[in-house]
Amino acid sequence: MNLYKFISFEKFVDMIQRQELHFVHPSKWDDPKELWGVECLINSIDDVEAKNRLIFAYGGHFAQSWTKISETDALWRIYADKSSSVRICIRSENVMKLDNVVVREVKYVADIKGYASKLNQDIDGLEKSFTVKTNFFRHEEEYRLIYQINKTYKEMADAFLVAMPDILKEKREVEACKTSARRDMYDIIRKKHHVDAFHKVSFAGIGKFIESVMISPHAHDWEISMVKTFCCKYGLQFIGKSNCYSIPSYEE
Repeated sequence: MNLYKFISFEKFVDMIQRQELHFVHPSKWDDPKELWGVECLINSIDDVEAKNRLIFAYGGHFAQSWTKISETDALWRIYADKSSSVRICIRSENVMKLDNVVVREVKYVADIKGYASKLNQDIDGLEKSFTVKTNFFRHEEEYRLIYQINKTYKEMADAFLVAMPDILKEKREVEACKTSARRDMYDIIRKKHHVDAFHKVSFAGIGKFIESVMISPHAHDWEISMVKTFCCKYGLQFIGKSNCYSIPSYEE
């Protein structure tokens, strides 16, 4: 399956030169409504231990947004409004070759809270909560690439959670753990071990990871030449300027 992303030329150049995809932690997403699914899932869990375990796992997940729609006027205008912006195409099969990365189709629902409350209270449920949006965004036909931090991080989290009851008991804070005190302590540990809110995954070892590159329908001739030259330098297939606004010709 083809997946598409619309980005600025500057971000495209950075991606190709570094041979890396830039993943962002959900807490840094521009739209806070994107986190409704995660919040609803975590809030639906009554068991304190299970809730904290999921919160910790949440700290180790990062994502990127793509779409299966080849192009629309809205996608160019919203996500790539500069005349030098480009659309890149990749194959979902190649994404699966990346370390610790999965592809999830975004599910559009009328009731996010109801949907999230029925998810499994585990990593699978957490990743599904990253990929649920209201029906209002159904036109985007979005897919998300989700990166989960390595096993060492998860093992550290498990060790911390096993030891936590004894730590709290020693401090006579067993009851406090049911309130914000435990959450605050949990966040401190997470931040101590969590390197950044961003994570980069290399695709250098995957041949022809980028299937094709297209430039904005608003591109000027010099911008077309610039992108073409850059693509030639890095062996990328440049398919030219989008004809999104071209007037179709009709034969009599």
